[in-house]
Amino acid sequence: MKRSIGAHLADQLFGFERSASRGDRIFLRVFELFIVGWTLQFAWTWFATLQRLEAVVLPLGLANYVDVSVFFAPTPALVLTVALTVSLALGVFRKGRFAYAVALVLFHLAYVSRYSLGEISHGSHFIGMAVLGLAIGTAAFHEHEEAVGKFSVGFAYFLYGIGYTSASLCKLIGSGIGWPKGDHFALWVGERSVDVMSTFGTFELNVLQDFSLRFPILGTAALTFGLLAEIAGVLMWFRKLRMWVMTALIAMHVGVELSLNIYFGHNIYVLVLLAYPWGRWLDRFLPPRSDA
Repeated sequence: MKRSIGAHLADQLFGFERSASRGDRIFLRVFELFIVGWTLQFAWTWFATLQRLEAVVLPLGLANYVDVSVFFAPTPALVLTVALTVSLALGVFRKGRFAYAVALVLFHLAYVSRYSLGEISHGSHFIGMAVLGLAIGTAAFHEHEEAVGKFSVGFAYFLYGIGYTSASLCKLIGSGIGWPKGDHFALWVGERSVDVMSTFGTFELNVLQDFSLRFPILGTAALTFGLLAEIAGVLMWFRKLRMWVMTALIAMHVGVELSLNIYFGHNIYVLVLLAYPWGRWLDRFLPPRSDA
């Protein structure tokens, strides 16, 4: 009997019906610990910054309903960060079905407090979406460890695919089919030069930027590649296309960092972790199970 589209997509994303090898199980746990580690890194970095803030300039998310300026004082900021750390630890050791859900709310509070001056952190958004997957996975499959990992990884593919494709559509809606023109690339390099100059006091074109400004066709080609990689984002939902689509997205982020000096390290690290069959590769090096 032919499966429905929804059932097929669920199998492509989560693969609940497929048995996981030892390598797969190790990978699922490594992915979880990686996300938890980056969440902690963000949280404790923000803790140091929060104490230097004085006022909420741009309320984001829950900051529209809660006065997050209370976390600008050392003690409340420490309580928030420690509570987030504890809830993440409880989630890792499965000490509570909703531990990751609590961590997600606290992470959001820390985020909207830290970025209440108006800046937006793309990397923490990327990590936060994975925490959301862990929160739903542990709440729904608390008694089934393997299902928690499969859901959190599949949920990441689902949201990241939507996110990248949506980003490409927003570009086209905002600027039309001419978005990847070489003169746009030159404009963005100029804008970034001002940002870098104001931060570090100096800016010098690298080789990629210099060639792209001299030959606008190179800028057009680079932007076109990036746009097409983003448009294809939802294709990462399918196992046979996943590695190729996500490799293109990794290349896009590396290109953005080299050409526009915009750091997308967290996105790159997560994409590298998710793009390739690490579990299958691990199985090649794991010793066979002993029947004894």
